[in-house]
Amino acid sequence: MKKNSELEKEITGFKKLLKITRRKLSEYENGELSFPGDLKPNQTEVDIQINMLKHKNDDLTAKLEAVSSKCQHLDEKNKCLQQELLSMKALQKKCEKLKNEKKKWKQEGINLKTHMEMNMVEFRELEQYKRKIEERARQDIEEKLEEVNLFLQTQAASQENLEQLRENHNAAMRNQLELRIKDLESELTKIKISQNSKEINLEKYKQLYLEEIESRKSLANILNKTNERLAELNTELLLQKQQNRSLLSTLHPKPGLEMPCVGNLNSSLVLYGNFTPRENLVVPTSRPQTSSKNMETYLIKMQQEFEKTLTRELKEDAAEFEAETYRACPVASTDQANSCQDLLLKTSREYAQILQKNYMI
Repeated sequence: MKKNSELEKEITGFKKLLKITRRKLSEYENGELSFPGDLKPNQTEVDIQINMLKHKNDDLTAKLEAVSSKCQHLDEKNKCLQQELLSMKALQKKCEKLKNEKKKWKQEGINLKTHMEMNMVEFRELEQYKRKIEERARQDIEEKLEEVNLFLQTQAASQENLEQLRENHNAAMRNQLELRIKDLESELTKIKISQNSKEINLEKYKQLYLEEIESRKSLANILNKTNERLAELNTELLLQKQQNRSLLSTLHPKPGLEMPCVGNLNSSLVLYGNFTPRENLVVPTSRPQTSSKNMETYLIKMQQEFEKTLTRELKEDAAEFEAETYRACPVASTDQANSCQDLLLKTSREYAQILQKNYMI
């Protein structure tokens, strides 16, 4: 806007100069200026001056046309600029007006040819003045062109900077998206690995559960077999009890001499399920009548043998039960094995307490 205002001021100055020129030409036409008698030019000099004026007028016309074409060229460039250069259109209109005025001035110059013989000195001054105006106009146009070029270069540089900033922003966004995609891929891989690990653990736990079921079934079978053996043992003990009673009845007629271990033998042995006699107690079925002292000695000896046999059978059955327990659950965990062993030790202690209570071992 500032540049356009300066250009308008200069054009206004040109118009003022043209008005001054017109006024002088009108003075020539009206004959207000007079030459002295000795200074009046003849017809030949006037023709020469007129021809020179024509040539100068043609040169001035060509220069004005060149200036007009340059102004039009500037107008075409200004159309491509931003809104701040829209005011240059007014300059183009003013140039057109100047061109029309130039045509009028040309017509006035033609009229001036008829009046050049009045004042040659002023005509020369006018010619110099015109040259000065043309030179100033040319310099001003060159300066304006340089300013326009600088403005276009600045705009091009700013456009390049904008493109560079845009490319940098796009590159940064692409890098961020690539990093985000890599993070999501790594998280997806971790999720897949975790899912596979969970599936493997699930299969492992299923296998362990099936093995536990098999081990429980095996232990149930062992328990059933043990119960069957207990039933057989109970039957054998009843028979043994009857034999002992019959033996004692034959040896000693008094019922109060029955051994204390025989009465509770059945119930005590049922508490421990793995007791299986591997050696039968040797109890003689017939013995001659002896004295009471010999009978007591015999009973003590038989009780000691029974206690030794019972202790040996208890140890063997305990070892066998422990071995069968480990064979029944070979893939069980350490906690399960420890629990089985603790149960065995607890049962052994309870059985030892029962023996101490009932049989005084």
